[in-house]
Amino acid sequence: EQASALQQVNAAISQMDRTTQENAARVEETTAAANELSTETERLQRLIETFRVVGGDAAGNFAQNAPAQRSERSAA
Repeated sequence: EQASALQQVNAAISQMDRTTQENAARVEETTAAANELSTETERLQRLIETFRVVGGDAAGNFAQNAPAQRSERSAA
């Protein structure tokens, strides 16, 4: 009876160990992905900063131009 209980405990500990190792690997993958996204975000920010908006703010210009662009696509 005790031997059976010890086997169950060992099996549970082995499963916990595997799960812990899998989680650690996922953390490493997630960290790498987050770092890559951070780098890409910085790169995109630098690219966006090169644009200049003449005659107002970008949001206002986009709002005025967007409906016309949609209408032109619909007509095509």
